[in-house]
Amino acid sequence: MRRSRTPGGGPISTDQSDPDLQQGFLAWNGNMFSVRAGRQEMTLGTSRLIAVREGPNIRLAFDGVRASWNREPHRIDVFTFRPVLNKPEAFDDATSKSQSLTGEALTQAGGKSVNFFMTSLAFRW
Repeated sequence: MRRSRTPGGGPISTDQSDPDLQQGFLAWNGNMFSVRAGRQEMTLGTSRLIAVREGPNIRLAFDGVRASWNREPHRIDVFTFRPVLNKPEAFDDATSKSQSLTGEALTQAGGKSVNFFMTSLAFRW
């Protein structure tokens, strides 16, 4: 099996790592409202914009908060996250200080599902 490599010759950060916390969050689920805060994987809609990154060996996680309102067939999600940066040692992954993702997603399920996303991806150098 051939591995992707960095210019220095080692595996890239999404290819190999020692054990790390992939998901760890507190959640509250009510009848129509739910809130989840902490490290979590996240997908939106058909996973074209926001996904867990199935291709590489290490899935993408985010640190942040997601609140949801759900009343069939409608769902509204509001979120603010920072991606987790994969590092090679055990339990050394860190929250990105230079990237953030904030937005909302409105979904209507049923015969034909309709998705609307409003997101803001920010990079700070």
